[in-house]
Amino acid sequence: MRRPTLFSLSLLLIGCAGVEGVKPIVQVEIREPSGLEIETEGKGREISVRIPFEGGLETCGMQKDSFYLDVGTVRCTDNPAAALADLLVKQLRKAGFKVQTGAIPTKPTTVQIEGELLLFFTEPVGKGGSETDVHLQLTARSGTGLDAERTFYEKGRGGDAQRSVNSGVRRILQTMLGAIIELMDDYPMLGRSSTAVPKKPSNPEQSP
Repeated sequence: MRRPTLFSLSLLLIGCAGVEGVKPIVQVEIREPSGLEIETEGKGREISVRIPFEGGLETCGMQKDSFYLDVGTVRCTDNPAAALADLLVKQLRKAGFKVQTGAIPTKPTTVQIEGELLLFFTEPVGKGGSETDVHLQLTARSGTGLDAERTFYEKGRGGDAQRSVNSGVRRILQTMLGAIIELMDDYPMLGRSSTAVPKKPSNPEQSP
């Protein structure tokens, strides 16, 4: 039997390296979810959101084979940090808040929100499933002394990369929206035209 020469072995190794170096790319979109649950209305209170959020890369995941080896890239069509900031602004407006972007707040009661995307990564898990991890930090400040910070982490799951991204985006937006609404409800003066706290309706059963 003829043994392979050193030259032929070198060609074989180069050929294998060339095939391995070409990895497929799967593209996913960060889409606006529908039907998010909103427990209360913004009632026209003012919020200023700095967009885009910091952080985020177009490459946002990986593909794996049956041995869980990296065989490809998952790429977001848009920067996740910018996309999530835009989607949060849309959801806040749908909730009834008056949202500014880019402008410097002129009222001390306006809540200023900044964000930083710490992680957005999708990868396959198990048999035919995919998970997307979303880790994001929000900071809320106002001229009246508010200075709050909160970190959010959600995991989306689905049958493929796009479905898990859809799930992760929906969960993180729902959580952030709920936290902002809770903050605004806990401090009724935030976002209003004046610092006066609205009076609660009197009990008609009480005597004057």
